[in-house]
Amino acid sequence: MFQERFKSEIVSTDSYFLTALRYIHQNPIKAKIVEDISHYKWSSYGEYFGQGHIVDKEHVLGMFSDTSSEALRLFEIFSREMITEVCLDVEETKQGISDVRLREILKEKFGIDSIKLANEERKRQEEILKELKQLKGTSIRQIARTTGVSQTRVWKA
Repeated sequence: MFQERFKSEIVSTDSYFLTALRYIHQNPIKAKIVEDISHYKWSSYGEYFGQGHIVDKEHVLGMFSDTSSEALRLFEIFSREMITEVCLDVEETKQGISDVRLREILKEKFGIDSIKLANEERKRQEEILKELKQLKGTSIRQIARTTGVSQTRVWKA
């Protein structure tokens, strides 16, 4: 039933939230279960067009328009566009900074071994984590893995 290990990613921006939502809604098409996303009965997609109460559809639709009918129209167009975005940070870690390079940056810029970051005082740790998150080609998952600090802690910094 399961082919690979479970993966997760913190959704920290509205644009990534919408990317993930579209990715999830389009999975039954990619799996060739259905040809149209509205035909998959186990999806939350239908909730946006009916009277379902499982999802907070007002929050999502509000990202498209303040007018209900316009929001639905734009949501439907958005949801049916075949995605080109990458979810779960897979591509970014392949093209980004290697773990070895990230450790070198920590040593060069902050004078600390990566694994010792978890033992730094909280304020300094937050400052370093904030800077690491700004580096192009790093991900929250990679920073957590390299430093031993939890993903939630990295995300909150």
